[in-house]
Amino acid sequence: MGFFLSSIGKKAYRRAIESNREQSRAIESNREQSRAIESNREQSRAIESNREQSSAIFLLSRP
Repeated sequence: MGFFLSSIGKKAYRRAIESNREQSRAIESNREQSRAIESNREQSRAIESNREQSSAIFLLSRP
């Protein structure tokens, strides 16, 4: 009976470790998504800045 319980305990331990690994992978995936979102925000700010510069150049180039 002791062997049976320790066998169940080992299986539960392995499942817990695998669950933790899956959570770690999900956390890293979320971090990567957060970095991508921030990169997209920076690109959007750069695009908006370019639009403003283009408008200013256009206005300054008008006779």
